[in-house]
Amino acid sequence: MSNLQKLRAAFEAATKEGYIDLSTDWSLRNNNVMCGNTFVAEVLVDGDNKVMRNERRANAEFIILAHNMMPEILADLERLQLLEAELDRVKDQAIEIETALESSTEAMSLMREQIEQMRGMFNDDDESIQLACDTHDKAEKLVVPLLKY
Repeated sequence: MSNLQKLRAAFEAATKEGYIDLSTDWSLRNNNVMCGNTFVAEVLVDGDNKVMRNERRANAEFIILAHNMMPEILADLERLQLLEAELDRVKDQAIEIETALESSTEAMSLMREQIEQMRGMFNDDDESIQLACDTHDKAEKLVVPLLKY
């Protein structure tokens, strides 16, 4: 189970309502989890309410797990922010490439039209004009599908 899955499971087992400030209820001070000298969470309450005890234990486990995993969580978030920035850069570059491809494709199409209009005026014994036209057709087949996205 990944750390994120562990954290999510602990959170889902914890109380869904907001946390109550127990620092004002001195009668509950002996039923808590401590982190050093700091009060963390109430674990058990006197009485027979097993659901409440289980929820409070889950709350304490969630708080402890979140505290202990926080350095990893922050490192992961930092990596995600770097990846997000890189993704934005790549998206911007993709837009620039798409614009360049559109412009190039348009220019090649215009040149192809001119070649076709003047083709009869030139001798193509070495087939260089035909080769240029074939190369244009291959390039167009590669580029046009990319521009449809």
